[in-house]
Amino acid sequence: MTLPLSATAASATPSADSTAPARPAPTPGTPDATVVTRRRPVVSGSDQQGRRARNKADKQARILAAAESLLGEVGYERMTTAEVAKRANVAAGTVFQYAPTKAELLMMVVEHEWRDLVDDHLPDDAGDGGVREHVLRLLEPFAQQARDYPENAMVVGREVLFGAPGPYREKVVALVAGLEDAIAALLVAAGGDAERSVVAAGLIVSGGVLELNRTRTGRAEVESVARRLGDLVDVAVRGAGV
Repeated sequence: MTLPLSATAASATPSADSTAPARPAPTPGTPDATVVTRRRPVVSGSDQQGRRARNKADKQARILAAAESLLGEVGYERMTTAEVAKRANVAAGTVFQYAPTKAELLMMVVEHEWRDLVDDHLPDDAGDGGVREHVLRLLEPFAQQARDYPENAMVVGREVLFGAPGPYREKVVALVAGLEDAIAALLVAAGGDAERSVVAAGLIVSGGVLELNRTRTGRAEVESVARRLGDLVDVAVRGAGV
């Protein structure tokens, strides 16, 4: 049976003689203590941008570390972007947001490693031993990588010389150009012709890449790398007029 609205209201409202204690009225100007207001913390636009930047940097660092470890463990050909994503704990599509191709993923790792190599070994002058020995010292870290990981070195050389444009490849090419400039400056400081020194530096770097890759194709022994690089540098240095 449905009660009339007035009866329902009366039954829901305590009578004046109810035994329930009366609720005291709040003091004017003081908020009611029984009312709890929940407010979300205000996040500024700069805080949100900072958080997104940190998340992006963290994902990129994990992807870089995953790709670097896989390149060392299984090599470029056997490395897959799916395994990189799994090891980095990101979605497969996330990897392509940072490196749109597998070759660019390789260039991401190369740029990270070569940046330190170039920065640590760029010379101010020929130093002790003459220009030939200093140029060989500049090339040695790259030669060591090629000896340790010949398969990866072959792909790196191919991408540097003939690869499709990409943001990380362009950074690697810029590092190579910086290395060429440093070698050319050494040759000029040692008395070489300015224009020929630039050509000689380019021949040393690009020719060095090709010489290092001969070991991968079986056209030369690993033990002959140092001698062949030395011969290449000798020819280029003489061609620059040093």
